[in-house]
Amino acid sequence: MCPAYSADHRQSTPRDSIADLSECTCLHPVAVGTNEDGSVKEGEKGRWYGTRVSTVILVKDDGQVTFVERDIFVQNSRGEAVRGDEERRFRFRAQPL
Repeated sequence: MCPAYSADHRQSTPRDSIADLSECTCLHPVAVGTNEDGSVKEGEKGRWYGTRVSTVILVKDDGQVTFVERDIFVQNSRGEAVRGDEERRFRFRAQPL
């Protein structure tokens, strides 16, 4: 269990450092640069590293599959990481083996 998991066990608290990767599966965007330590050089935009989407795949006994992908963070037109609000949902029937 992620140490940042809330007391009511319904929602985890996103972490904000790459060092937290071994502790949790939800990471706030972190700017990653080209310096040896991963920091962003002055004047450099850097890249974003973090949780982009959350995915759930449900499969019923009758073969009905529901695939849901929800944006956690997206990149806006200025290149900044912002909270996402879109969701993609697909339903289909799996073929028996």
